[in-house]
Amino acid sequence: MRVQIRDQSHPLCSRCLHAQVMRVRHLQDSVVHCGKLNKFLKGVVLECSDFHRRGSMTIWDMRQTAWMIDLGPKGKIGFVRPGDKRHAKMVREMPILEDED
Repeated sequence: MRVQIRDQSHPLCSRCLHAQVMRVRHLQDSVVHCGKLNKFLKGVVLECSDFHRRGSMTIWDMRQTAWMIDLGPKGKIGFVRPGDKRHAKMVREMPILEDED
């Protein structure tokens, strides 16, 4: 069972894909486990270089799910579905942007 906790004591981690925020009955504060670092965190995280907003897609994910426009022979234009062999080839040949992981 997955329960979402909106914890104001951990504003960054509570929105991160890698974090598990847990409340323990006998503690006043919540406990955060970072899946990227694979350890429990003490204190409030103010900045993180591996922060990924929960529910958002990375550019790589968007490329994998996007339909590609295929400019075929004789001016024939069409779409290539994700999962098609031509789609995988087109994704590999796309230029990498500077802000991508």
